[in-house]
Amino acid sequence: MLLKEKKHKVLRRFLIPYLIILCVPLIIGLFIYNQALIVIKNNAQESSLSKLKQTMYVMDSKSYEIDRMLQDLLLNKKINNLLTMESPYRDRRNISEVLNVQDDFYQVGINNKLIREVYMYFKKSEIFLSSKAAYINPDFFYGYVLKFGDMKYSEWKSKILDTYHNKEYLPLMNVTINNNVYPVIPYIQSNVPDAKGNINSVIIMLIDGKEIENLLRNSYIQNGGFIYILDGKGRQISIAGSRKLENGIQAKPLDIVMDKSEGSLESKVNGENMVVSYTVSSYNNWKYVSVIPASIVMEKVNSIINIVLVIFILSLVVGILIAYVLAYWNSKPVNEIVTNLVDLADSKNPNARNDFELIKSGIIGLTNKYQEIKEELNQQTPMLRTAFFYKLLYGGFNNNEEIEKAFSQNGINIIGNKYLVMVIQLNGFLGYLTDDFLRELNLAKIILKNEISKLAGNDHQINDIDFDMISVFASFDGYIESDFIKDVEDNASSLYDLMLKNYNIKISISAGNIYSRLSEISRSFVEANLAADNKDCDSKNIVNWYYSIPGNEDYFYYPMDMEIKLMNFTKAGDWEEVKYILDRCYEQNILKRDLAKSMQKYFIYEMYGTIIKLSDELQLNINTCPLEKAEKWRNIRKMEAIEETYDTITKTYQFICAKIKEERHSRNEKLIKSIKEYVDSDFLEPQMSLALVADKFGITEQYVSKLFKEQIGDNFSSYVENFRLKYSCKLLSDTNLSIEKIAVMAGYSGANAFRKAFKRVNGVNPKGYQFTN
Repeated sequence: MLLKEKKHKVLRRFLIPYLIILCVPLIIGLFIYNQALIVIKNNAQESSLSKLKQTMYVMDSKSYEIDRMLQDLLLNKKINNLLTMESPYRDRRNISEVLNVQDDFYQVGINNKLIREVYMYFKKSEIFLSSKAAYINPDFFYGYVLKFGDMKYSEWKSKILDTYHNKEYLPLMNVTINNNVYPVIPYIQSNVPDAKGNINSVIIMLIDGKEIENLLRNSYIQNGGFIYILDGKGRQISIAGSRKLENGIQAKPLDIVMDKSEGSLESKVNGENMVVSYTVSSYNNWKYVSVIPASIVMEKVNSIINIVLVIFILSLVVGILIAYVLAYWNSKPVNEIVTNLVDLADSKNPNARNDFELIKSGIIGLTNKYQEIKEELNQQTPMLRTAFFYKLLYGGFNNNEEIEKAFSQNGINIIGNKYLVMVIQLNGFLGYLTDDFLRELNLAKIILKNEISKLAGNDHQINDIDFDMISVFASFDGYIESDFIKDVEDNASSLYDLMLKNYNIKISISAGNIYSRLSEISRSFVEANLAADNKDCDSKNIVNWYYSIPGNEDYFYYPMDMEIKLMNFTKAGDWEEVKYILDRCYEQNILKRDLAKSMQKYFIYEMYGTIIKLSDELQLNINTCPLEKAEKWRNIRKMEAIEETYDTITKTYQFICAKIKEERHSRNEKLIKSIKEYVDSDFLEPQMSLALVADKFGITEQYVSKLFKEQIGDNFSSYVENFRLKYSCKLLSDTNLSIEKIAVMAGYSGANAFRKAFKRVNGVNPKGYQFTN
């Protein structure tokens, strides 16, 4: 009742001024004129901006398709094979591969009407490929097959073939293709340069300028208006409309400030008032600008003024009715704000004297809640990061994907693909844990952390692991391991001398091995601790490296945690991770260690024992493995060649992973089919959620979410939301039901949640969609 009363007050606040104005004919004329001018201008700008955004969405989708096609070409194995060929026409098999690649280029051309032609240049063999032919002479190709305007070959080669391009669009230009001139937008992608900066291949997609212009013409362009596109560098990509050409020269972009993601403004173009609307694509940062003559807008304003004056003269009652309608429509946005903020109003002031006090109270409540949440998150961030690194160092993650997500969630950016963990211990801090002792120890750790940050920068992650010990996680990329090891030792030496000379604090530094996978960080941490426990007091080395521990080479390398990971990844059917562990065991025990024959046998027996454990748990018979006969397992004790025996072990693991993956895929297909049928039939149920589905099918919410993403390609909430919004669009188009009623029928808990979801997905609010449809 209170909210309803406030809505009536808002309506009366807008209605009374209109009624007063109706009593003063001279004033009402001016007022209606000004209001009509503002309303029409706003509507025109909003309509132009809405249609401009629709054009942007279409162009973004086309750009996305082109990017996908480009990515497919870059990942095409047949194309990558041609990169290494120097003379492909000397071998018939190579010629066949060239023809097969041409078929792929042809498919790109027919699958997207925007693409007029695709060319690829292979620098090593100096071949140009297209969907129609292959050319082995660049000079001939550029002069007789393809030419960029008046650009000479040397300039074209320097700017296009020898310069690195990363998904770069060039402005619209006239290009000659087989003696025919076409307006196109070149889209160029080079391969990543090698260590010497050489570019081995270039893909050139020629996007049809006429097709782009036709897409732009679908926007709202009145007589005398035009629309154009600027890329992220401010270069004009394309233009359409009546001002496409001025004195035979393509029109230049307007000199306007676009400091927001979208907007509308008035500007003079060649002395004529224009309404300029613009929007910026979040996909590729292109700017879309439409320009409409302001005179067209003014014609509508004048016609509306005449209609209003006639109605006012004929009947004062009709004028009052119009005043009421205008008051209602103008009060509606305020009422919506009041409805949305009423729950956020200050609880001590529930009966605000007017709607503006209620809005003020709601905004204050919203601001206070935001500050509280922000402060709480800031307080918890250090604890969350500490917990994350504790879990990371002690092997609490299952795979690289989980670790990468955890890094992202904690706002930690790691640079590099090689990882190392060091532990640094403060020496000489022995005694009872008194308050004075702990304060002195904490001060020493703070000093140590600050000095590490000064030496190594912010790329190193530092965490406490004991009262007198810290860990340092480092990553690197761009140079070989020996250089990195030297840098670590140099920094460690500087840190050791600095702490001893400046603060009289002696430290010991230990380090594990360097690994190339995030999942192996815990292994490096364990090795660093082992190096710390086995440090040589007589050694003059500042850093105690794990690989320098004496006696390591006499025993085989197959720690318990590695066996556990090997079994877990095998049970999960993750062959990639299993192969990585097997390769690492092979490298450590066969390649790097000179193990005795008996120790090699012990190592193979341990590996074989792991397979026996797995076969018992999974109820598999390894003797049925089609890759190897059971005879090899029965004769494993002979082990005449360890490489051959290890190869048998590797193939057996591959067989087990494939078997598990096949069985799981079959189960998942049946399960997702049942879940999809259930969701498709009950998506209007307001309680539909991951928890509801998980409870019905007896699985976890995390598994439902992962299953949806893998099998359907979309997350659960988006899938349900798309069904509900499609259903609500049908109701909005085919019925005159209220927004509140449609929200409930579409499965939403309230109209506010429905409006936010609809606006986020469709770009317009439900009322606007209902009005236009």
